[in-house]
Amino acid sequence: MSARAADITARLCQFVLATVAAGTNGAFMRKYGMTDYLIFTEALATIALVTSVIRLCSPVKWNLFTFLYDLLQAVGWAVSLGFLADELRDVDQCGFQWRYSAYQGGECGLVKSTVSCAFLSVFAWFFSFVLGAWWAFWKVDDWRTARKSRS
Repeated sequence: MSARAADITARLCQFVLATVAAGTNGAFMRKYGMTDYLIFTEALATIALVTSVIRLCSPVKWNLFTFLYDLLQAVGWAVSLGFLADELRDVDQCGFQWRYSAYQGGECGLVKSTVSCAFLSVFAWFFSFVLGAWWAFWKVDDWRTARKSRS
């Protein structure tokens, strides 16, 4: 795979995973009226989408947008971990079921409905962040090597 193809593949994967994570969180939060989480998640999703489109269109190099995007991945990962930790604390108090139907009222019903969303979100952000770190270190070295070989 060429350097440019690897770069585009990594960026597209980041874009898709960031969208899935934010969209899944957003859907659950909207359904259960968690507006404080929702506003922050939607803002994060918007920034992720804008920066990933810019990064997808920019040349292969480390610049402000790549830095911001990778920083966004780290922030998203931290937010998702915080959300998961909060849910797991409630699971400890309420018990846990993988299968759930509708909101059952109270904090415990909400936990049963959102904990798998939190797991998915953490996985997606983590995978996207690792992919971004792989791109940053492997790609930048590859770009420098290609540049040196031309001179």
